[in-house]
Amino acid sequence: MTTRLDLQNLCRRRLGDLAAPYHWSDLQINQWINDAIPDYGLSFPRLVRCELEPTPGERAVSLPAGFRAICRVEFPEGQEPPRLLRRASSQSPGFWESPQGYDVIRREDGSAAHCR
Repeated sequence: MTTRLDLQNLCRRRLGDLAAPYHWSDLQINQWINDAIPDYGLSFPRLVRCELEPTPGERAVSLPAGFRAICRVEFPEGQEPPRLLRRASSQSPGFWESPQGYDVIRREDGSAAHCR
């Protein structure tokens, strides 16, 4: 596992700042590392497989807290080849009558979202 010191040393090598007295302080390099961590997560997101069981008779399921995006929706599960649903706008005509698509509906307060 890479440590903070490993990252600092890598940054110093890339900057060519190898001999003391250093041009860049540890504080500056640590701040650059802190700034890069959220960008890294956007470039290489952690993928999680989530199986959601809808309540019988309901047409929506609550999504887990902190979700960022849905990559694919398979229905029914386990079919070979998989039948993947397309994302469609829940505002389009016939959306609620058709089982062919899904949409993510965000709440106004941003607290949660539902998938249908």
